[in-house]
Amino acid sequence: MHIKARFLEKEEIQIEFSNPTSDDEYFVFGVSHLLTAFYLLILGYVLAVVCFVTEIMWHRYRSKGREGKRISLCHS
Repeated sequence: MHIKARFLEKEEIQIEFSNPTSDDEYFVFGVSHLLTAFYLLILGYVLAVVCFVTEIMWHRYRSKGREGKRISLCHS
């Protein structure tokens, strides 16, 4: 009885491990799957550079516009 029970237990374990599960399957994850993420990253960098250049140009435009309009009250 003991040998028969051990044999049945061993068979149940083998059957359990022989059935494929989702844990047994794997998926090769490559660079081609990350292209969307890389494109979004590049888009973010481009937008950051455009904003940076716009800020610099705006600052120069505003500072040049004020220089001509300064009124000195000290020298009258």
